[in-house]
Amino acid sequence: KEGRYYFKHLREHIRNFSAATDEDFQALFMAFNQKNKDASQKRKEWLTTYDHHKFIPYDHLKQVPIHRFINEDLIHFSWLSVCRAIPAYEDGLTPAARKCLWTMLQRKVIHDEKVSILQSYVDKDTHYHHGADSLGKTIIRLAQTFVGSQNINLFFPSGQFGTRVDGGKKTVAATRYIFSRLMPLTRKLFHPDDDQILEQMEDEGFTIEPRFMTPVIPLLLVNGANQVGTAYACKIPCYRPEDVIAAVERKLDGQPWQPLTPWYHQFTGTITGDPKGHFTSKGVVQKVSDRVWNITELPIRLWRLDYKAKLSAMVEAGDIEGFHEKHRNSEVCFEVTLKKAPADNFNPYAFFKLQNKFTANMNVFVTEEKKDAQIHSFATVEDLFNRWFAFRLPWYERRRQCLIQALERQIPFLKCKVEFLRILIEGRLKLGRKRQVLSDELAGVHHIPVEFHTKLFQMDLSSVSEERVLAIQQEWVATQTQLEEYQTLTPQALWRQDLEALKMALTTFWDTRLPEDETEEDDATGKPQTRPKKTR
Repeated sequence: KEGRYYFKHLREHIRNFSAATDEDFQALFMAFNQKNKDASQKRKEWLTTYDHHKFIPYDHLKQVPIHRFINEDLIHFSWLSVCRAIPAYEDGLTPAARKCLWTMLQRKVIHDEKVSILQSYVDKDTHYHHGADSLGKTIIRLAQTFVGSQNINLFFPSGQFGTRVDGGKKTVAATRYIFSRLMPLTRKLFHPDDDQILEQMEDEGFTIEPRFMTPVIPLLLVNGANQVGTAYACKIPCYRPEDVIAAVERKLDGQPWQPLTPWYHQFTGTITGDPKGHFTSKGVVQKVSDRVWNITELPIRLWRLDYKAKLSAMVEAGDIEGFHEKHRNSEVCFEVTLKKAPADNFNPYAFFKLQNKFTANMNVFVTEEKKDAQIHSFATVEDLFNRWFAFRLPWYERRRQCLIQALERQIPFLKCKVEFLRILIEGRLKLGRKRQVLSDELAGVHHIPVEFHTKLFQMDLSSVSEERVLAIQQEWVATQTQLEEYQTLTPQALWRQDLEALKMALTTFWDTRLPEDETEEDDATGKPQTRPKKTR
């Protein structure tokens, strides 16, 4: 009805732009020029003025100046594009990834489900306002394992989730054909006891995912980031999980910071850099003969198809005679033949374009409690780590206090449960009467608090036995012991327990992580010869 009315009175809803002025041209230059550095810097300053309460009152205007449209309308789209693209430093996740992870954790998806079904779960549980297909892409990204994707996949890839042939762009099957579930390691990274203390958001009256989650180690450093939004980009290399764990342990011990070296699982090349975030990634090239060289690794995030195009261009330019592809699954192998033997000062990495330089760009969202998230730029990995550590430690104290309160509530109930069963076994309470009469007698004669009566009356009659009384007494003692442990435990000690559990789980994780499944290619023609896939 509203749509019919809107289009029936379309002319009343059209707003024209005012004649362009110099201010308008400056606003257009700032908002849309992608090549000028000054424009990029102005866009960053422009987004710092964002106010989500500020809108153009179109009902009271017939014409809109272009600069006002950009500053009061387009800025909402630009800010949301940044929010959707840039991860939070607290958990290393974008909003869509956080929605997917939270849904999977709360639904306890430990058995394979179609990705198309999982994306509908996320859409329903978190009230996603965009296309559900993008959620499917996010689930796929969180499950990818090929070299250069991420070090720890939070979801299990059952099916074709992409390969390093093209970086997972076109080598991904449709969501209705692939399956996923939680990796066992995921719950070691995101402890279940933290779920109840997280600040969940509300959307249109419904409770959805938290503003951020609290991993045991900084996931942003483990899995890195390569995201681009309006005026801001976030590019952080991956680091070895064991190295990050060691950094947390050193910080807990009060030891000085030791620089971390970027590390990608199954990457056989080298990555060197400096503390300021300037890195050089090199592949691997081996000399077979004077004219024949084998390239067995590519620089990080340089995909096989892209490098094949570079070699083809070198053939057309006459720089090399030719090349053959001898790849084996995830292993890269280009056999390149030169036209003649190279000189003594030949640099194969420069000649074959096997080194990439990149700079870390650590622009991330920082969410302070009861405040809107803001973009913060970190100069070094050490700065980011120290800020994350200072954020994370107080949450262990919150978890400890929450567990203590839960155990303190549980102990009186267990005590009343034992007393209630004793009363029934000894025949001191006659059943079959009205509930209010029974409740009054429990409270007045047997001194059992009223707040426990509902749970006690819901107990199964088969539990009225000496064996059940003994089991509850043992549970009571165990709960009391656990309470005493948490009362004496420090947040640092609680964190160390999580780190030890994570280290043990990582050992199993590396042993069971599936290698990517790619096609083999003929060593003479370079044409792909697809292996038959196993069907479910």
